[in-house]
Amino acid sequence: MGIAKDLAERHIDMLRQRDVGRVADLYADDGYFSMAGMRVSPGDLPMVMQAYLAAFPDITNKVTGWIESDDGIAVEQVLTATHLGTWKTPYGELAATGKQVQWEAVEVVRVQNNKIASWYSYFDQLPSLIAVGVVPTPPTG
Repeated sequence: MGIAKDLAERHIDMLRQRDVGRVADLYADDGYFSMAGMRVSPGDLPMVMQAYLAAFPDITNKVTGWIESDDGIAVEQVLTATHLGTWKTPYGELAATGKQVQWEAVEVVRVQNNKIASWYSYFDQLPSLIAVGVVPTPPTG
């Protein structure tokens, strides 16, 4: 296991343990986290993660695959949660619905000098938005 996998596992474990206050320590000073059109500095990342934990306090994840290179790693995972709190998004706030959501994500993590230089989280938001009723279910057939 290389440094990229070690850093990614530590990042994921901090979320699993709801201990996100020190997540910025894993990042280079000029590193960043990017998802859903927003880019977050390491210092702001704990606040973003806390907002997700407030909206989805029971969130769990299952890592389904890893692909590691010399300077990075791609992580496939499935996340499951119940929308129990206000979901603060870049587009506004969504009151709790009590509905369960599930989404698949791919995390692409680049490492430089034993720190996370960038973490890109790619996921399809549509299933979650349908599950909480923001977007109507598409017609079938």
